[in-house]
Amino acid sequence: KQWYQRRVSSGINAESQMSGYLKQKKGARWKTNWFVLKDRVLYTYKASEDTVAVETVPVLGWQLETLSDKNFELYEGMSAGLVFHLSHPGRGAIVFCAENDNFAEKWMTALREATTLEESTA
Repeated sequence: KQWYQRRVSSGINAESQMSGYLKQKKGARWKTNWFVLKDRVLYTYKASEDTVAVETVPVLGWQLETLSDKNFELYEGMSAGLVFHLSHPGRGAIVFCAENDNFAEKWMTALREATTLEESTA
């Protein structure tokens, strides 16, 4: 029964907060990978059908920032509104680029929620 089989890892499912292809800056080049955000962990896959992540980053405590105009020359060829990055003291920054404004906004919203711990009042 194929409908019963579910890929918890790289597939889009109810448990993942966000998933999709993003470009990631690797040195001087942009590399496209499939990313899944689940339980405050960002998983990187080479492709959406892969089941083993090539990188995992727990994002709680990381800082999400959008590309400022003054840094635009660092990412020539990419629209400023589509570029965002996660940074952490001692870990540097991970720079991403989404394919459109809607996708960039969805990723930034999901990452903003995942990087901060909401205080719940009982």
